[in-house]
Amino acid sequence: MPTTPYTASHSRHPRRTLIAHLVAGTLLVPFAASAQQAPAVQEQAKPEAAKPAQAPVQAQPAQAAVAPPAQTPVESTVTVSATRTLNRIDRQSYDVKADPATSVDTVSDTLNKVPSVAVDADGNVTLRGRSVQILVDGKPSAMMQGDNRGASLNAMAA
Repeated sequence: MPTTPYTASHSRHPRRTLIAHLVAGTLLVPFAASAQQAPAVQEQAKPEAAKPAQAPVQAQPAQAAVAPPAQTPVESTVTVSATRTLNRIDRQSYDVKADPATSVDTVSDTLNKVPSVAVDADGNVTLRGRSVQILVDGKPSAMMQGDNRGASLNAMAA
């Protein structure tokens, strides 16, 4: 039986050799990357050293700064606003005034921002997939009935 001399390609354990090469390559990559970055830093320093010397600037006296007395207490005002939702047993109310985009949105846009509520192109409003009745000032409105519903929701400012 002929024997072949030992080389890396004819190893008894090619899998171990492959793993050893991968580990060695992984460990050496950061060193190679840092070695490549070092000359770039030195190259940036060279042009600065090559600049011609500038004439010295004559020093001028500093202006006296007027600072408030150190003992004067600073007054701060902190404003806290309530959350946009109000949970009750039978309903959830959303305060649309708290949303900064409400001034430019329509009712349809504002309703689409409410969780679990969707408004389609025809103006059909659904809550978790079920149709709902829209009340204006707590009363049924003719604007929200029939084919005019979509146009009304897109025309009314929130």
